[in-house]
Amino acid sequence: MKVLILVICCNDSRGEYNLLSDTIKKTWGTVKNANAEVFYLWCNNYKKVDKNDFVLNKEESYAMLLWKTLRFLEAHKDDEFDYIFRTNVGCYVHIDRLVNHLEGCPRSNFYSGPVGTFQDITFVSGTGFIMSRDLFDLALEKINDFGYDHIDDVAIGR
Repeated sequence: MKVLILVICCNDSRGEYNLLSDTIKKTWGTVKNANAEVFYLWCNNYKKVDKNDFVLNKEESYAMLLWKTLRFLEAHKDDEFDYIFRTNVGCYVHIDRLVNHLEGCPRSNFYSGPVGTFQDITFVSGTGFIMSRDLFDLALEKINDFGYDHIDDVAIGR
């Protein structure tokens, strides 16, 4: 079993989000677990520091959350993994506990995390949603149908 952990980052003018991402890279992001790999998703105003920084060639904005997530999925469609865990830079992830939790979860049709509702759309919050590989593949299949009228957690829920 393998999970790709996606951390949505933002290179803001005040540096607050950079500090959060730097902190992750020095703390929980350094945890070695053969069943997990951490990636940091940015837009083009960030210099790629290492192989786990995924930089989208777009200007940074709140609207880019969906773009970052979908383009990462597209770039990693040939990777071998069972789950995606998408979180934001303000969250702490205990990687070993996440992996242990996923060991007992369904490997298909699995979409999990804290549930919210927006404009009659039920979705799993971007603070931490999990998608099984088949739902990842479905998202890629439907990439042109998403529309970009909602941020990624709401759009994926829809």
